[in-house]
Amino acid sequence: MKRLTAIILTAVIFFALAISVTAHDAVTTAAYGAPDAIDGIRDKAWDKAEKIFVGDLSGADVGDEISTADVWTLWDGKYLYIFAEIKDKTVDADVEKKDPGAFWDQDALGIMINYDYSTVNTGKDTSYRGLGEKNFAGYTNVPAVKGDVHSREKDTIMELDRYHNEIKTYCVITDKGWNVEARMPLAVYKEFKPGDKIGFELCLNNSIGKGSRASQTVWKQKDGAKGADSWTNPSNFGTLILGMPPVETTAAAAAAGTAAPAQAAQTADITLAAAAICGILSLAGVTLRRRRG
Repeated sequence: MKRLTAIILTAVIFFALAISVTAHDAVTTAAYGAPDAIDGIRDKAWDKAEKIFVGDLSGADVGDEISTADVWTLWDGKYLYIFAEIKDKTVDADVEKKDPGAFWDQDALGIMINYDYSTVNTGKDTSYRGLGEKNFAGYTNVPAVKGDVHSREKDTIMELDRYHNEIKTYCVITDKGWNVEARMPLAVYKEFKPGDKIGFELCLNNSIGKGSRASQTVWKQKDGAKGADSWTNPSNFGTLILGMPPVETTAAAAAAGTAAPAQAAQTADITLAAAAICGILSLAGVTLRRRRG
């Protein structure tokens, strides 16, 4: 009986986790928290964050040299934070000599967000350009230039002042390539809660000094997704889940008389999972009784 119960519990938990992140092939969870500063230096806050890898060729401009990145995400209710350690043999970006609007032809990290999520992974070539703010997705490119430099992409949500002015980025050059730390606005769109999902994609543009992009790698490049189209097509995006705050954060919020952001969004999922577990265990008990009888 104990062995059967353990097997059933394992299966139920696995199933519950599977349905909670939907059928997306690229999923990550942003840990709750914030870095000490947006300065391109990886502080201790990032130690609890989940790592993803940006290294799949997008199918666009495949050259002899590619760049890859390890990326972590955090969130604190107001902002989504991103830290990327980029391995790049040839660091090539100079906004002074090139059109600042053509960051994709330099070494640059494209950060793409779909706040509305409804157009993510639909399989339809849904363009977010010109849809309007209600279900906009948007992106910004951060070039491999020391300091806070990022693009204002036209016809996306990040062109609007109230979004663009909330973006903060910082790049530092390293002996292995370059790092990017970024802060992207969340609260300007709506009040997000733990368990909420947003569309998320990262495109890493690689230049090797020839004045144009030599290659591009992305995070989500499975199930037939066309990574080279992600800049305009959120149906390519993967899923980023906003993680639960630690217990001490929830307790502090309760003591202060404020709403604990951890609780509301997860109630339904927890209830469903509990119901499923109870139901399956109940059925298992009926089956065992029948067998013993």
